[in-house]
Amino acid sequence: AWEQEWLYGDFCALSPELMDVALQNATRTMHKLVKTFAGVEGLEEASKTIKAELVAFAPVMPLVTALRNPGMRTRHWQALTDETGK
Repeated sequence: AWEQEWLYGDFCALSPELMDVALQNATRTMHKLVKTFAGVEGLEEASKTIKAELVAFAPVMPLVTALRNPGMRTRHWQALTDETGK
């Protein structure tokens, strides 16, 4: 769901503001669920795995926010392409 859309979907369709809110809410919810499901076979590991995926994605958010800034112009994208070689 979120992983497919955010990681493999149309980058230009991403809304950093909505993503940030969703990420914060999901991380908070998973933190609670890890505690709730402690000791419950299957659910404990699943909740820990999902929480870890969300935490791992969090450092990417500032980059998404910067790259989706409406001020990014063609010249900025060209400079980024030249610098990264991609």
